[in-house]
Amino acid sequence: MAADRVPTPTEETSELRPFHETIVDIIGLAKSGEGLQILEPLIKTTKIPANHDAIAQAWMKQLRKLNGRFPVEKDNWGVVASLDQQKQAAAEDAGSKTWFEKFNEI
Repeated sequence: MAADRVPTPTEETSELRPFHETIVDIIGLAKSGEGLQILEPLIKTTKIPANHDAIAQAWMKQLRKLNGRFPVEKDNWGVVASLDQQKQAAAEDAGSKTWFEKFNEI
């Protein structure tokens, strides 16, 4: 398998993974700013329940890597701010559950 793509469930793993895990790998595969521009609205319009920091780190890493190939806006297209808002909302949602509700999720 090529090192520049993420394995599908039928190739190396038998299970699908959540979006908030696979997007970290997918971001790293972007070969151009256009690739990131395709991912930008997907990240900003998808409810992401976890892994916000890893996604933001992958986003910034890839932006820095591709910086010489296209202009990077200072706000990084609002992706990091969107992830921060989602992280805060997820924390508030988790905090509003009772101990019993949290325990039952385990």
